[in-house]
Amino acid sequence: MTTFDALLAALPANKKFSRTLKDGEQERMVCIFGMNASGFCQHSAPITTMPVHVDEARFMDSANGEQLLAAFTRTIYARQVSSLYIGGSSELRSVNLDYRGVVKVLAGAQLPNLRTLILGEWDLFCNESCAFGQLGDLAPMLENLPSLEKLELYGDIELSRIVHLPRLQSLSIDVGANNAYESKQPLSQQSLEYLLQLSPALKTLELGLSYDFAAIPYHFPSGFLEGRYTPLLRKLELDADMSDAAHVSISTSTLLAKPGLEHRCWRTLRNPQNSQTTSVRIPPYPS
Repeated sequence: MTTFDALLAALPANKKFSRTLKDGEQERMVCIFGMNASGFCQHSAPITTMPVHVDEARFMDSANGEQLLAAFTRTIYARQVSSLYIGGSSELRSVNLDYRGVVKVLAGAQLPNLRTLILGEWDLFCNESCAFGQLGDLAPMLENLPSLEKLELYGDIELSRIVHLPRLQSLSIDVGANNAYESKQPLSQQSLEYLLQLSPALKTLELGLSYDFAAIPYHFPSGFLEGRYTPLLRKLELDADMSDAAHVSISTSTLLAKPGLEHRCWRTLRNPQNSQTTSVRIPPYPS
């Protein structure tokens, strides 16, 4: 019995499921580990024996999620999987939200077919706030995953150097208005600038940079505002604290004036007396 087999056997029967999803004309086999039979798992079958092929794996809320993921990356499934979802949910509030060990695992894993990575995701099954965690420095992990086409990151993020992902077409970043760790700065200005340079192939960019615990006035580099970093961009969603100067630079930028670009941009404004926030559009929605 492999380590993965042993860890999988130790998971309760109601926390390991598989289901088939339609992807156009093709079917995808999805395995979910660590989540109760609710939400996404409602139409899934409990795993008694692992399927022959796995297209997508989700590691959610498992007490031994990091160990299970590490063991998974040493199986044949690591060479098959094209999508990985790693995070938590409102089902288990006490789940560990420090993902730095997971990031280290992915930095050393062989995942040649991986095209989609969603890290730090928080699934809601009740009316409450999301809780994002710590991801740490992502540079070694991203350098190990050069074939990514879609990347979503939730929580405290660091990128210590420029990394190139030439196939990346969709990037989503959310530092979490209700981040579980009250950081002084969940994403530094330097890390933001490095993230904006991940790929010239980007077509979709979503930046959720508004943070409840502190006002972090980001500014945006000229290479981004002029469209040089992302010449193929077709959709931009932005929500951030920023200075008046940054507001002006974005609203008058070459990037937002680009024909065919769909943009939804907001600036967060704070009341210094009670810390309440409001959002204003930058500029009004395109017609």
